[in-house]
Amino acid sequence: MSARGLAVIASVAGLIALAAAIATPFLPVDEQSSSFDWPRGQDLSADNASVTSPLVTQTARGLEVTISCRLLHDAGARNANTVIVATAPVTAPRDIRNTALAITSGPGGASVSVRNSVLTTADRAALEKCSELKFWATDADLGAEFVGALPPARGDPVDRPTVAGVFTDLTRDQVERAQPGLTAHVDVDNAFDVSRTWIKTAVIVIGVIAAIIALVALARLDAVSRFRGPAVRRRRFPGLLVPRLTDLAVTAALVVWHFLGAGTSDDGYVMVMGRNATDAGYLSDYYRYFGVPEAPFDWYYSFLSHWATISSAGVWMRLPALIAGLVSWFILSRVILPRLGSAVRSSQWAMFSGAAVFVAFWVAFCSGLRTEPIIVVGSLITWWLVETAIATRRLLPAALATFTALITLAAAPQGVIAVAVLIVGSRPMLRIVRTLRSQYGLLPLFAPLAASVSLVAFIVFRTQTFGGVVEAVRVRYIVGPTLSWYQELMRYYFLTLGTPDGALARRIPVLILIVSLGLIVAVMLRRGRLSGFARGPIWRLVGSVLVTIGLLSFVPMKWTVQFGVFAGVAAACAAVATAVVIRVGARSPRVLWSYVTVLLGACAIATAGDNAWGWAYDYGIPWFDKAPVLAGHPVSTLFLVLTGISFLILVWVSIRPHDARPPAPAALRRRRILAALPVLVIAAALVLAEFALFGKAAINRSDTYTALSANARALTGNTCGMADRVLVEPNPNTGTLSPIGTDDASKALAGESTGFTPDGVAGDLSPEPIRLGAGTIRTATPGRSYSGEGAPEGTTGGTGPKTINGSTVALPDAVRLPVSGPSRNVRCLRGTGQLRLRQRHREAHHRLVPTPRPHRLADHRDQCGGFDLLDRPGRRSDRRPRSARRVRDRRGRRVPARRGSGGPDRPGTRPSESALAQPSDPDDGGPGEGHGDAHRRRRLESQPRRVAGRHAATRTALEDPAVGGRQRVAGTAGPLGREPVPLPAADHRARRRLQRSAVADHARPCDDVLEVEELAGHVGGRHPRGLGVPDRAVDGGHVLGERLVSRLGQSVETRAVGARRARRASEHRNGPTARLAQPQHHRGGRHR
Repeated sequence: MSARGLAVIASVAGLIALAAAIATPFLPVDEQSSSFDWPRGQDLSADNASVTSPLVTQTARGLEVTISCRLLHDAGARNANTVIVATAPVTAPRDIRNTALAITSGPGGASVSVRNSVLTTADRAALEKCSELKFWATDADLGAEFVGALPPARGDPVDRPTVAGVFTDLTRDQVERAQPGLTAHVDVDNAFDVSRTWIKTAVIVIGVIAAIIALVALARLDAVSRFRGPAVRRRRFPGLLVPRLTDLAVTAALVVWHFLGAGTSDDGYVMVMGRNATDAGYLSDYYRYFGVPEAPFDWYYSFLSHWATISSAGVWMRLPALIAGLVSWFILSRVILPRLGSAVRSSQWAMFSGAAVFVAFWVAFCSGLRTEPIIVVGSLITWWLVETAIATRRLLPAALATFTALITLAAAPQGVIAVAVLIVGSRPMLRIVRTLRSQYGLLPLFAPLAASVSLVAFIVFRTQTFGGVVEAVRVRYIVGPTLSWYQELMRYYFLTLGTPDGALARRIPVLILIVSLGLIVAVMLRRGRLSGFARGPIWRLVGSVLVTIGLLSFVPMKWTVQFGVFAGVAAACAAVATAVVIRVGARSPRVLWSYVTVLLGACAIATAGDNAWGWAYDYGIPWFDKAPVLAGHPVSTLFLVLTGISFLILVWVSIRPHDARPPAPAALRRRRILAALPVLVIAAALVLAEFALFGKAAINRSDTYTALSANARALTGNTCGMADRVLVEPNPNTGTLSPIGTDDASKALAGESTGFTPDGVAGDLSPEPIRLGAGTIRTATPGRSYSGEGAPEGTTGGTGPKTINGSTVALPDAVRLPVSGPSRNVRCLRGTGQLRLRQRHREAHHRLVPTPRPHRLADHRDQCGGFDLLDRPGRRSDRRPRSARRVRDRRGRRVPARRGSGGPDRPGTRPSESALAQPSDPDDGGPGEGHGDAHRRRRLESQPRRVAGRHAATRTALEDPAVGGRQRVAGTAGPLGREPVPLPAADHRARRRLQRSAVADHARPCDDVLEVEELAGHVGGRHPRGLGVPDRAVDGGHVLGERLVSRLGQSVETRAVGARRARRASEHRNGPTARLAQPQHHRGGRHR
């Protein structure tokens, strides 16, 4: 076919595709309407005629209620008000009830309230005159009328009530007798649950076919053009597949991290939305945006919703991200990096540096279900096509680049990086259009480009309409979080906070990108042109990063995870910067040491962040709540010292006399090696350190949930993940300890008491609020901190019925649980009777001795009482320990235990039952403590300690009595307290570290020791938050009869600690609301 005929085909087909794309968003769709009636068609229970039907949109499209006035009149004959119809239960929180509809009837008449405002009322005389009450609420009108008695009352349609169902105080018999004079009809707002009509489907099919024809015609025009560019030498495809050392390293790192490492904090968010799409009929964001569709940024999540139908295991769901990472590196190593110049292509140091930075970015940002991995591979494909179009002077790669850029943008707003690549390469591509214009004209050239844009429009509006997409965007901007373009600096501010969004694993790659970009710009501007470096592609690389930074300012959400889109271009920048500094720094020591100094300073800033990861990925990770520390010194301080030393060297090489002689070859070689190492060493050290820390966590937590264990079990067919590791206790008051020798639980407190009284508990036991720092993802106000509080009903204190020991403290289960608490600001001592632990292997008796100890606050003025709870197990006969055991302190370090020397009263042996029967004297160290232990205990007691905050909590460690020898569990002591188990004298360094720590034994001990977080240590009138553990021994430090130990164990030692540190340690292991099972191996069987 002639060139003229091809031009006509390209023009006509492109215009048809464009017209179809413009019409697609406005074509009709089929809406799936939904409604329900009450009580007709509902299966009502005998005692409760209510039905629950919470709406994702919260308000209904239409609500109609009809009630006969006779029913209202009869219901008002009772003394109390009766709820006839309401859209929220009376037990709902007040803020929910205040947004609902409530129609009530009482002795004074009937009333209709909407959103806590009375719409209309009628007295009993008016009820005798009217025939029925009608209420209606739609998009256009809201009102109520007592027909035949009062005129209609109107309200603002914006104030439509929320609907969580239809609720009533009437019984099923009363509702049935009232028929047909009692009805409710709810039209559910399903505006986004739509499907394509045959017209829309036909238009999309025609448009796709026309777009493909236009692109094929454009390819033929490129082939017959007389202005084709020079032939580009192409490598054989089999040669591209030959693996290199960098390929093996990157592939191994990504595959290992796929099983071992962390995802993102949004993985569960995305997973549930995708799995819900099948039932909802569309991909809705019901978590935050009231069920509006994810369109226009939904195609990738829609793909994941279909992907999840095969398996919902994390190892399967994250497979697309792994494939995207491998494809991205293939494009980088085979296409992009060689395009940047022979100096980059031939330098193994540059290639390895780029690979290390790529993996560092991928580990921190791109290994979850979010869209960043797809955006990275989309931006690299766009870059590849742009460079191909420029090098070959063909327009088909330019058209395909346009399609990949826009489809990448349609994955998420941060996909603007692909558009930035297209913008930066647009000028040389427009030169191609200008060259071909004289041969074909403009329409045959631009029509295929418009056809490629049309393909994206077909994907975005495949089911949704233009109005639906506009409404979804409007709701997102109203609900938030949204920040304006001039608040873009908030993104970088969030990177400096002590949250997972500002963790050091995210800081280091971003700072490496900034330093590398600055070096490239400075050297290229100073030198102009360097041999071995492709000036055009390098400047397009720099321009892509800078334009992306500018376009990201228009993205309304400023989360740091969006920095992951720079993974591909950051690797290229690191490779170019390494090659440049090798070339320039070898002959210019000032450039070399400037580069090293800035990199070390960036590392000092980065390592000041916590090693934090999102949600359950944080479990067992060292330094999850603070900056890394080595040998007692912050790593950031060490880097700061190195920065100072490097800066002094920079000053020296800058001011020393210049040596005109060329440097010796050995000196050049040393400088090249020094110039090549910084980025590679920093990025590789970060990757290897994170791998090691996650591996350590997986080993230490091998008997409970980790990402590695969940992924490994998924390969065997067990896809439960965390589900079979979570323990939920519906009622923490069940399974209480039973006293020995009596059936009266109150007698368990019948011991020597000093300062403990039944009403010694503070009246307010409300938990402390949870505070989220600024920049925490998924908060409505990302620029400010957020706090919230809540507690189970009946656990916030106050006055209630008398318990079995005469206490009036309002706590759960007053019938069975005795309550006792210490007086404030006094030294208290409380003894108990013997209590029996449940599910024990061997018989053992326990004597519980709460030993209060005042803790001095930071200001050294006020004292608030906490207590230690000492529980020593008894055995029928004394036995010597079989071997010395080891436990771990809170940082996972091993603390050796002393080997006992025998005897019931020597350290290392288990005290006899007769010794336990004796009262424990806090001044002589209690039974089982020798003179050496007492001496070390006194040394510990002499060390002052500050308690963070006004509260205290306890930690419990359990031991197996079947194993000889007592575990030495290290701890800390207050200024006036008693340490039940002293630290081993052999490990002085561990003792000093633990004396400075407010929480001991953070990490898991050895296999026969189980740690349990408990609520205890009431101080100052409030108790710490529940620590996420429903298994409580002492609620607020006062309910001694509640469950003390909920897992198998025989020895309990608790000590008061800072509440804030204890809460963070608990949330680190157990999460905010559930406790993970930690099965332990004991003699006699495996128990959880």
